[in-house]
Amino acid sequence: MEERIDLYNDLGQATGKTQLRSEELREDAWYLVVTVWVRDKGGKLLLTQRQETKTFYPLCWEATGGFAQAGEGPWQAACRELAEETGLTPPERQWRFLGMLHSLDIIHDHKYQALAANYLVTLEETEPEISCQPEEVRDARWVTGAEYLALPESEQEPFTPYSFRHFRREILEE
Repeated sequence: MEERIDLYNDLGQATGKTQLRSEELREDAWYLVVTVWVRDKGGKLLLTQRQETKTFYPLCWEATGGFAQAGEGPWQAACRELAEETGLTPPERQWRFLGMLHSLDIIHDHKYQALAANYLVTLEETEPEISCQPEEVRDARWVTGAEYLALPESEQEPFTPYSFRHFRREILEE
């Protein structure tokens, strides 16, 4: 069964309306997505590569993330996405909310207005094993800050560099 998503206004307030994820959004509607940056004990960042079968941004690298499902808050969506896509289930004390960002993108003539909740998870171990969700994630790798900075934006899903630009100091502990 296809996912339903809640609709929001541009202030981030739920409108009480939902729709199928595949339906085009109205001009005044926004949807909630999450981006989860994972940093290991040694300071390396986790990147996952989208499956080649994904409609949008196939094979692009990203910080873990996705849509919040209807009735789901940002933190619940972030925890679910991280567990589904990587198998990681860190305790709440390792999570930090970085902030919300507004994002507008046009993909295949489809307008996407997103409220992006951004999180940082700081793990207490070095490069733990990742269990990739086969339908979503093709590969995963741990990279240093310098390696991330050298990755061209054209090889990334857009929320990842957008989030990084806004929260770079927190993500890299500068």
